[in-house]
Amino acid sequence: IYFLTRIDRTLERTQRLSSAMRFGLLALAALASALAPGWLQPLAIAALVLLFIVFPETGPALLAFLAPLFLILVPVAGRPINPAEAVAFLAALALVVRLVLSWASKDKTAQANPTDANAARFTMRLLPLDWPVLALLAAALLSLFTALNFGVAAHEFHAVVLTGVLAYGLVRLSPTTQRERQFDPWPVVWGLGLGAAAVAGWGIFQAATGAQLIAAEGVLRVRGPYGSPNNLALYLDHVLPILLAVALLAHQRNRRLAAGGLSLIVLTGLVLTFSRGALFLGLPAALLFLGFAAGGRWRWIALALVGAGLLLLLPLFRTERFAGLLDLQGGTGFFRLQLWRGAWNMILDHPWFGVGLDNFLYAYRTRYVLPAGWQELNLSHPHNILLDFWTRLGVLGVIAGVWLFGAAFWQGWRALRRLTGDRQSLMLGLLASLVATLAHGLIDNSVFLVDLMIVFMLSLGLIARLGKDG
Repeated sequence: IYFLTRIDRTLERTQRLSSAMRFGLLALAALASALAPGWLQPLAIAALVLLFIVFPETGPALLAFLAPLFLILVPVAGRPINPAEAVAFLAALALVVRLVLSWASKDKTAQANPTDANAARFTMRLLPLDWPVLALLAAALLSLFTALNFGVAAHEFHAVVLTGVLAYGLVRLSPTTQRERQFDPWPVVWGLGLGAAAVAGWGIFQAATGAQLIAAEGVLRVRGPYGSPNNLALYLDHVLPILLAVALLAHQRNRRLAAGGLSLIVLTGLVLTFSRGALFLGLPAALLFLGFAAGGRWRWIALALVGAGLLLLLPLFRTERFAGLLDLQGGTGFFRLQLWRGAWNMILDHPWFGVGLDNFLYAYRTRYVLPAGWQELNLSHPHNILLDFWTRLGVLGVIAGVWLFGAAFWQGWRALRRLTGDRQSLMLGLLASLVATLAHGLIDNSVFLVDLMIVFMLSLGLIARLGKDG
């Protein structure tokens, strides 16, 4: 009892270290873990895990930053490792250790001092959002047994779904201390913002230097560290509404300035992707939601911003990429319809369990591509959020997906009545991010990529935690 109590109290005392010192140590440990040679690398990784144990907020913050950089593999013991996935598992391990120490200490103290009100036994109640997250995990696990290609399904299960569920758990279960009685969401928010700004800045550098640009339909598109500009646009479109809500609605001046600066970088990178889904669906939908949810003059400001943005984009309609935006007889619109018809035929043949995680490509190009859509054979998803959940996971996946978004909006909207100040503005941004995910997901990917699943699950974790703590 004495040993466990002393460890718990020591961990409490470490919270006196400033945030700057905590994240400075985190940056050093993360860099050492990636760059240290030979036998020093395991020591650096051990130091990183120790930091996660001592400062639980550093794990999800680092994961949030690394999410869009998952393609930059790090060599560990001679093998290339996805850094985001590795951090998710290491931080989850550290969180378990931290919670076990804390719970065991409190439980033993409660047994020794039954009258001590501060030594209550640990109890945990599942929140409304916990259930659909577990349902998604169960649907994904079940799909492994029916997948047409088990290998790729198993890879997507651990790299995308399981990593995302761990990201949710890191935020949802992150312990608070006696000094910091309320959960602090801002390390995760700034991690998301800095990560998005990093890949957006990467794209801006590409535009400035003319390097690695993608020429498509009369425009030059940036792609950052991704293989496609659409992947960069999807990620930025998920994070930008969170930053904009804090920049426009937060009360604390420093937070508004920091979020505003990051928003400018991310918005510039997003525009340079020339993504039609982001510029005409995701971002406008998120802005309109923010304006109407905030109410008052913000409704008119949101309408003005969307209108001004559309006016500024008018010159783009002289290019081939945007001129045929609504043309369903040829171009992207035509092929998208052919893709959706092929995906629907796939669902008719596999309605209950789908074809499995990451199996769409193999089923589509061999059996379900329509003759009119033969020019786009190598498509790994159906470019629609409903069809994506259904073809990957079947009916259970659709139920889990609808449940996830419904529970998130329900819990987030209810929490808005209790939240005040900057936490209220953050909640609006998180809900606006989900709106952007749904809107952009009507014609593109939604959550079934490593980076998109991480930011989606981190957002759900923040919604659940803010709704619980108030």
